[in-house]
Amino acid sequence: MRIVHVTYARVAADAVPGDLVERPHDREVDAFLLGHLDALRALAAKGEAPFVYFSDADSEKLFADLKDGSRSDFLASATHSVCRRLDQRRARLGDFHE
Repeated sequence: MRIVHVTYARVAADAVPGDLVERPHDREVDAFLLGHLDALRALAAKGEAPFVYFSDADSEKLFADLKDGSRSDFLASATHSVCRRLDQRRARLGDFHE
């Protein structure tokens, strides 16, 4: 596997979501990200990672676009995922400022 697209987002209760942009990355960043993926796969292979499933088709498509989508699909899915995560965090913390 190789890393094609990368973006970064701040996911804090006071973060202001916006459209994400593709960010430059190099071999060291790619190695770091792939190392995390390898560690997760190793946990799964040993049965030490929780079972994961997609609760709906939209969630499954988001991950498919993050993994294999075009640049625009990747950025749209990343932006949507960050906004969903912020909404979940704010709801859990009772922080609803817009």
